[in-house]
Order: sequence, then C-alpha cells, then structure tokens
Amino acid sequence: MKIHWVGGQLPKVGKSWTARALIEGLYLDRGIQVVTIDTSYGSPLSELYNPGLLSTYSPDRYFTSDGFKEYLTDDIYYIAQKYPVLVVKLASYSQQLFFEWIESSGIVQDNIDHEFWFVSNGRSEGLSYFQEICTLPWQIHFVKNNNFKFWHPNLPTAERLTDNIDLRILPATITNPQEIELIETSGQPLIHLAAPQNPYLYLSSRTRISRFLRQSSLNLLDATPALSAPATPSQPNLNTVETLPTPICDDSVDLIAEEEEPIPC
Repeated sequence: MKIHWVGGQLPKVGKSWTARALIEGLYLDRGIQVVTIDTSYGSPLSELYNPGLLSTYSPDRYFTSDGFKEYLTDDIYYIAQKYPVLVVKLASYSQQLFFEWIESSGIVQDNIDHEFWFVSNGRSEGLSYFQEICTLPWQIHFVKNNNFKFWHPNLPTAERLTDNIDLRILPATITNPQEIELIETSGQPLIHLAAPQNPYLYLSSRTRISRFLRQSSLNLLDATPALSAPATPSQPNLNTVETLPTPICDDSVDLIAEEEEPIPC
C-alpha cells in the first residue's frame, strides 16, 4: 500500500499538474490502478479519475476550513487498504488541519508507504510547511515549478539533499486561459486529450500536453514515458483490487519542455 501526498501551502503553484502527472504516469507507465482523492473544494480530480468515489465519499470535506471530520478522513484508510496506490491532493492552506489529522490518526505508524510531493514556487510562505513535512519518516520530493524565482536559504539544494529528500522539476505547463478551460471542462485525462485522434483540442495544444506528460515521467517518476492510452479510463471497484495492462510506447513526440509559468488545471 502506498499513498502519494501532493501538497504545498500556496495556491496556483502546480499541485494539480503534479497530481495529474503522478496519476497518469502511474496509471499508464506502470499498469497500476490509481485511486485519486482531491481535498480541494469541488474535488475536480476525484470526479475526473474516480467518479464513483464521490457517490460514497466527500473528499473535498476532508481538510476544510471548518475543521476535518475524523470519520471522513478515516475513509483514506479504507481506500488505501483496498488499492495498491492512492494519490491525495491536499488543498492549499490545509497545513494545520493535515498535521492535526496526522497526529490523531496514527497513520505514520500504520503499515503504509508514504511519499510527499511538496510543490513550491520558492516563496517563504510555504517554508514552515515544508520543514514540518521533513520531520515525518516519509520520502519527500521537493517539486520546483517553472515560476520558481527565489531560493530561500533553508530550502533543499543539491548539497543538502538526503536519502529521503530529493529535488524534482515540474515541467512547463499550459498557461493559455482558453486551453486551461477546455482541459478542465473536457472531463478527460490528459493522455486522452493528447491523443492524435482527439478533435477536442488543436494540434498545438495536444503537443504541449504530450510534452508535459513525457517530461513528467522523466522528471517526477524517473520512468520511460508512455503515450498510448487505453480507449476509456478504467474506474475502480471499491470491493476489488484491479490492475491494468501496460500500454505500448509511442516515441512520436519530442521531449522539449517549454518555458511557461505553471497554472494548475
């Protein structure tokens, strides 16, 4: 069992893009069923990748400003015990509630493998969050987005990395507002939007998405990227563990990332 936590104190730093990259990279490259919990209001990623989850659970209420409900957050245990991989995207400004739950739930002592992907633009507002994350006995990935302008002295550098803290680079993402809106309203995974036969987006948009997915596999997962997508996204059955066949790789799109500022979709 493994939980990938994707967080960061500030909004619009690329948490959703990072979560998408992990979900689709794990799903496509490793052939593993990934269950997604998005604790942001409205749960857009949960609805996209696991719509059946919302009929039973309310993931956007897990770590909200009015306080978390333990009987809701305990659902994370249930789901994590049913599926090999769980991706949880934490809402912005949920640091205090998240650590309150960490302390009260005892999840650190449970038999679950944890990785935390801390997404940052380098601003000092999120520094205390990162420092507290580093106290947990988890694998920590510091994800530097393309809008990273200032490197605080207490942030990790190549000289200060450890066995459980490493540095990752979030590839350039789409910034055009019209393209972002199309992606959000499409109800399709990125790999489906990037497919050559998909008429929903222009070729230039499909190419940018393909580049992002390919570079994400290399930057975040240290994996050889795959581009072929299954015909339809498979949805998890909450009573069984499912695995998916590994797709055939296609090397038809180059890997050059564009220098654009990331805006979460």
